[in-house]
Amino acid sequence: MKLSNKILLSTIGISTFMCVAAQTTVYETYKKQKAAGEATIVPDFSYVGYEYGEKAIPNVNYKVFKVTDYGAIPNDNLSDKAAIQACINAAQANKSGIVYFPKGLYLVNEPGESETAIKITGNHIVLRGETGAVLFMREHMTATDPAKLWSTPDIIQFSAKKANTDTVTILADARIGSFEIKVSSTKNITPDSWVQINLQNNNPARVAQEVYPYQVSATWTDINERGVEVKTYHKVKSVSKTTITLADPIMYTITAKDNWNLTRWEPNTQCGVENLHFKGNFKEPFVHHLSAIHDGGWSILSVQGQANSWMKNCIFEDVNNAAGISGCANYTVVACKIIGNGGHAAISSYGSSRVLIAKCTDEASQWHAFGCAKLSINTVVWRCKNPPTNCFESHASQPRNTLVDCMVGGFLNTRDGGAIKCLPNHLQNLVLWNYTKTNDTEYKNMEFWDSTKPYFKMLMPVIAGFSGPNMSFDPKQLKYAEAIGGKTRPESLYEAQLQLRLGKLPQWIKDLKAE
Repeated sequence: MKLSNKILLSTIGISTFMCVAAQTTVYETYKKQKAAGEATIVPDFSYVGYEYGEKAIPNVNYKVFKVTDYGAIPNDNLSDKAAIQACINAAQANKSGIVYFPKGLYLVNEPGESETAIKITGNHIVLRGETGAVLFMREHMTATDPAKLWSTPDIIQFSAKKANTDTVTILADARIGSFEIKVSSTKNITPDSWVQINLQNNNPARVAQEVYPYQVSATWTDINERGVEVKTYHKVKSVSKTTITLADPIMYTITAKDNWNLTRWEPNTQCGVENLHFKGNFKEPFVHHLSAIHDGGWSILSVQGQANSWMKNCIFEDVNNAAGISGCANYTVVACKIIGNGGHAAISSYGSSRVLIAKCTDEASQWHAFGCAKLSINTVVWRCKNPPTNCFESHASQPRNTLVDCMVGGFLNTRDGGAIKCLPNHLQNLVLWNYTKTNDTEYKNMEFWDSTKPYFKMLMPVIAGFSGPNMSFDPKQLKYAEAIGGKTRPESLYEAQLQLRLGKLPQWIKDLKAE
C-alpha cells in the first residue's frame, strides 16, 4: 500500500485506526497512541524476555556440581543418563546449582536402557557445558500412545512441582496496558508472587466475535467446544484488599461478564541451559506426520512452568524437535542453532507469555521453524534466520500477539501447522516487521485467511516492512500495511519499544546485535 492510502481495518475489541498523516508510520502512530493512553496499533512487546528485557541473562555463580563427580565418564561409550540425573538431584537438594558438563561426549539414551527422561524440577538450576560438551541421544524415545504422533516425550524435561492454586473471580473490566485487577479475594497473593489470568468461554457469539470479520468453521472443534481461551502469566507488584497491581501490563482486554478468573501460579525461576550441544540420531529424510519417530522420536528439551529463565548458546543437531517453551513467562532463548538433518520443529513458545526467541538460526530446515502455538501471547521472534525452505511458525490453538521482527528466511503458506480442529493458526495481532523473504516462491495477492484450502488461517496481520521476490498480499486481509517491497523505520519494533519504555536501549541488546 502507498503511504497516502494506508488503512487499518478494525477487529473485535480494537478500535479502527487510520493513519494520522500521509507520512505517519506505524511506529509513529503507536507512540502517539501510547502517549495519549489509547488503544495502540500494535501490541506493546517491550516487556518480553528475561526480566522484561531490562537485564542481561546473568552469569550465575551457583555452586557447581560436575556430572563427572557423579559417575559420568565422557567418551567411554557407556550411558551417562543415571549419573547426570544424580548430579541434578544433588543440585536440587542444595536448592540451587550449576550442573556442569566438562567437554566430551555424554550418552543420554542408549539402545536397551530405560526410556526415562532426565528431569529438572527445582528452582535455580542451570545446565552448563564447557565448550565441546555434547549430549548424544543415540536411541529415539517411544510415543506414549503410538496412535498419537505428538506423544513422544522429550529426553530432558524442566517442570515445576507445584500446581496452580487459589482460584478467584475477576470482578471488573480491565483494558490492555493497564496494571490493576479487581478480584473477589487476594488471599495468598503477595508482592513478587506470580498469577495466571484465565478465560474460557464457549458462547457461540463470543467465539464468532473472536474471529471477526471471518466466519467460524464447524470443523474447528477446539474453539467451538472449548471456546475462546486465554491464559496469561504475570508477576505481582503489590496487593490490597481486592486489587492486585501487576508488574507487567495486561495483554488482552478483560471483560468481567465473560467469566474471567485468576489463580496463583508457582513457577520455577532463574533456571537455564547454556553452551550445550544436543545431538540426536535422526538421519532419514524427514516426512511430516509419517510416524511418531519422524514427528518426535528425537525430541530434546521440554521447558515447562518456568519464569525469568533462559536458554543460550546451544546447538541442536539431527533432532526432530529442538525445544518447546510451554506454560512459561519471560523466558529468553538466545543465540541457539539447529544443524544437521532437518526434522519436525525448531523452537517455539507453546502457551507461554512474553517469550523472546532472539538471534537463533535454523540451518537444518526444520518443517516448523521459530514461532508460536497454543495459548502463547506476546511472543517475539527477533533477528532470527531460517533457510529459504521454511517459514515463521504459527501452529494454531489460539496464539495471539506475535511479533516476527527482522526475520531473514523463507516465506511459505504451507508450513504453519496445527490440525484442522485446532484452527485458526493465529488470532489477533500477528505483526511482521521488516521481514526479508529469501525464497523465490511466487504469491500474488496472498491471503492470510486462505479461501482455497482449509489450512492457513491468520487473523488480519499487520505488515510493516516486507522485502523479497515475487510477493504481494491481499490488502483486504491486512489490518495494516506499509513498506511492502521495502523497509520501515525503526528497523526493529522490539528494540524501539524497549528503548521507548526504558529511555535507552539496554546494553545487553546492543552487545547481542554486535555479535
